[in-house]
Amino acid sequence: MIRKVTRPDYYTPVIPEDKTEDPLLGPRHTSHCIETIRQALMCASDISVYTWEWDEKIQSHRNQVKNPHTCRNFEKLRNWAKVNTKEIYFDGGYRVMNDPLDPSTWIDGYTGD
Repeated sequence: MIRKVTRPDYYTPVIPEDKTEDPLLGPRHTSHCIETIRQALMCASDISVYTWEWDEKIQSHRNQVKNPHTCRNFEKLRNWAKVNTKEIYFDGGYRVMNDPLDPSTWIDGYTGD
């Protein structure tokens, strides 16, 4: 989605009549995608050591990318997600009251117990 947002000349946003932005390419969804990527990068960061080695051919140092890394099988992750996904309607305008994690929703002295 983020890639598509960066190319509005190619991927034309589709804004339903009752909305003010494209539900997939609009700022709200894009912000969510960027936040998800940020969390993934921070939580699964690779701290492998990169070394440099002189390369006679180019007369410069070259990054040695031979270091071992542990990669996840992305196709297996996608297949798992397909099997475990449920189609549900998400009402972004509905706010849960007395949410233990959101004191601004507490009603009548609710303390989160």
